[in-house]
Amino acid sequence: MKKLLLGVVGFALLGLGQLPPSVAPAEVLTYLQTMAISPELKNSFAPLLSAALTTGRATCSVSLNFLRQLSARPPAEAEECILVIRAALEQGFIVDTGTGSSLMNQVLKLLQLKLAWDQLIADVKIRYNLMVATRTVLGRYGAVERTSLQVGEPVLPQDRLVLELAWAVGDYLGQDPVAVEAQVRGRLVNLRGTVLPPSTVDPVLQVLDVEMVQAITVLAFTLQRR
Repeated sequence: MKKLLLGVVGFALLGLGQLPPSVAPAEVLTYLQTMAISPELKNSFAPLLSAALTTGRATCSVSLNFLRQLSARPPAEAEECILVIRAALEQGFIVDTGTGSSLMNQVLKLLQLKLAWDQLIADVKIRYNLMVATRTVLGRYGAVERTSLQVGEPVLPQDRLVLELAWAVGDYLGQDPVAVEAQVRGRLVNLRGTVLPPSTVDPVLQVLDVEMVQAITVLAFTLQRR
């Protein structure tokens, strides 16, 4: 599988449509119902998205832009992408942080770059599987007390930790494992005390090593092949 697209910077939703300064959840959910996707998918995705918007796992502005851009794609592609987001929300993952690491923002970035759809969806799926793998491996190491498993639960710092750690690993897939561990450690140190509280980051930094990074990567690609 081709290495993930890396180093996408300066993304500000340029060329993806201007949004009003304030978007209500109802506007997002109403737009979802206008999309040319199956009623079954709308009905299963809508309550998850609504809960995500309420608990902070998604933001209204990015979610609306995400749906708008998918509406411009063939329905089969839009459905394939929404299914990944649905799977992530079913497991309680954060899918949109507004401007940072997230599945929805990744889709918007890659659409802006006009990446071929098979490459785009492969990237989004491995990102999702990296989150699953990261949460699993952190549990094995005993590095986190707990994470949210339901989209309707309050977001915990550990949930953001899983997202950021998975994203950091994903940004350096295919590189030397020692170098990847160093990059991941650096990312977590930079987030410590700003995006993530020290009490959440420090236990991970204490056990983070090359073997952990490799375990996350191997498990993610194992899940990808299923």
